[in-house]
Amino acid sequence: IWNVGAYAFDAGDVKDESCSSLVEFSPYHQPISTLEAIEQARRIVLENLSNANTTAYKCTFVRFTNGHKLSITRDMRQGEFVQTCRTLDLAIQGKGWFQVTFPTGEIGYTRTGIFHLDANGTVITEQGYPLEPMICIPTDATSIEVTRDGTVNCLNSDGTLTTVGCIMIARFPSPDFLRIKEPGLH
Repeated sequence: IWNVGAYAFDAGDVKDESCSSLVEFSPYHQPISTLEAIEQARRIVLENLSNANTTAYKCTFVRFTNGHKLSITRDMRQGEFVQTCRTLDLAIQGKGWFQVTFPTGEIGYTRTGIFHLDANGTVITEQGYPLEPMICIPTDATSIEVTRDGTVNCLNSDGTLTTVGCIMIARFPSPDFLRIKEPGLH
């Protein structure tokens, strides 16, 4: 994870590899009628255009093969890091996804590393989804530090340093099959 308010934390440095999700998938090829394929390609192009300025959005490429087969792939290349000087603005260097919990209890994944604190001190996404596992910052914390390996430390008002959690990174051999829930979230 790269703390754009401080320094890098590489997904390869993550302490607990057991939290990584590895799922094998094959390339996505779906035979459909030519008109349906053209309509689906049009929707994908419109989605790409409407999300051109969405942080961590992964562009989708469409290719026609063998007449009416549509091949859909996502551009999973590393995006550029933008320095913000906000402690909870993070980026993953290399492969990996931040894990979040949707209101349904389902685990979601994002490359967007713009996090905030809610009223209870829980670290959440811009959309309000908490990190998984949930990380809560004590109300008396005077500063927050996220280390290269994802450890989240707080300096408390009494001067003590407390570790409050570890940001877990999920990895997928082929993230092309993650279903988009909303822009930037799978």
